[in-house]
Amino acid sequence: MKYIPLKHVYPKDIRTMSILAKSGAMDRDTFHKMEITDNRIKSYLHAGMIRETSVIDKNGNGIKTYYELDKRGKEFCKQECHIKHFISNANASTHNAKVSEYLVNNLSKKELDSCLSERELQPFIEDRLQEYLDKQEHDHYQELVDALQNNQLSMPDIIYKTELGTWEAIEITTDSYGNEEIESKTMTCELLSVEVTFVHT
Repeated sequence: MKYIPLKHVYPKDIRTMSILAKSGAMDRDTFHKMEITDNRIKSYLHAGMIRETSVIDKNGNGIKTYYELDKRGKEFCKQECHIKHFISNANASTHNAKVSEYLVNNLSKKELDSCLSERELQPFIEDRLQEYLDKQEHDHYQELVDALQNNQLSMPDIIYKTELGTWEAIEITTDSYGNEEIESKTMTCELLSVEVTFVHT
């Protein structure tokens, strides 16, 4: 298949691709809320930036179509959005599309631009450790170091900076989430001094 690159790149393309990289999947309605038309979605497909994936709806409502980044989309994100780590787990398209839907429905453009996925949190954790040291919060520092060393951190889907300048986390949960998983996410967010919102789908 011959790919047709985008003629022009607009800020909304960069923002949309960035959210797609951080969430892993998006449905057509979420694209529309990002001000991306059906024709633009077609252009992304023709450019090899995204691919369609179909999933049987768990509630028996037929088949759901989602879009995920393809190879050229990842290249675009590396160059235009400076993203190195991508969320791409093929079995979680429905969950990932819910992440992008929640973000686009509830966050301002400024907040969207600050989003960090669970794969991008290493620098954030290092900043938090430094902050605890600077404030001489040694207990907090040690708890976080211990959790890191023991592999006890369970990262939320997204952390973002609010309009007020504080960091908050979002975790999309499904029926398969057990209490242990939720407690683990809550503990991680407490160690990172981040308030977490659980969104059940």
